[in-house]
Amino acid sequence: MSIQPFDRQPGPPQVFGPTAASGWAPATVPGSAQGAALFPPPAPAPAFASATPAPLPSGAVGFAYPAAVARVYTAMLAFDIVSFTDSRRDEEVRLLLRSRLYDELRDAFTMTMLPWDGCYREDRGDGVLVIAPPDVPPHLLMDPLAHHLLALLRRGNRLAGEPARMRLRAAAHSGHVARDAHGVVGSAVDHMFRLLDAPLFREAAAGSGTELNMIVSDRLYEEVLAERGVLFPERYRRVEVSCKETTARGWVWLPPGGRPSGAVEGPDQA
Repeated sequence: MSIQPFDRQPGPPQVFGPTAASGWAPATVPGSAQGAALFPPPAPAPAFASATPAPLPSGAVGFAYPAAVARVYTAMLAFDIVSFTDSRRDEEVRLLLRSRLYDELRDAFTMTMLPWDGCYREDRGDGVLVIAPPDVPPHLLMDPLAHHLLALLRRGNRLAGEPARMRLRAAAHSGHVARDAHGVVGSAVDHMFRLLDAPLFREAAAGSGTELNMIVSDRLYEEVLAERGVLFPERYRRVEVSCKETTARGWVWLPPGGRPSGAVEGPDQA
């Protein structure tokens, strides 16, 4: 399957506005080049805040804060290319890796029956943030997606020279996310990137010897386990990670052929 990488478009993102018939429908922000709804709210959903500040009371000085933007509870992923700035990689190799990242993510999402074009995405240079629509079953972002992405990475690396071989770190989480004209925000997004960047997870990924390493938040892991989603608990190892001011439990996924490092606890903890 040959699929072109996602092409980021200039301009603010799309938001939703009410309609008389259905209550909610996609409405393009003026100046936006995007033509599809990327972040559908759940039903029923609160109205998005107006960009115009509320009027000030008579005699007041300064400006009033607008109402809070809508929030949704959903699952999300973050990906990072391992050693993207390695000195053996020049600009041409880095551009190739970025193209491969989007090609293989799109293919993996398609194989997993996940709506790649329906997801909200933010490019991070050496990685990407992906937020799924709220109605996507969260277990799909764990074992099913990980196995498909690992297979695609291994296939793509077979004929690649060492600088062009791609390894990924991934983090998965669930929580509330809000968005405005500049992007998305929320403590759930911050928490996911703390898991992704935690030194212990980086150490575990470096010692695994495999193309894909994934850490899942304790919240998402327990949600999927409780709902009897597609999950192989024996493939996960519990870890306690610390990054900046965040200390939390996570679950490191061990792919087929991968080996746990000394930072990952034994199978009796899974």
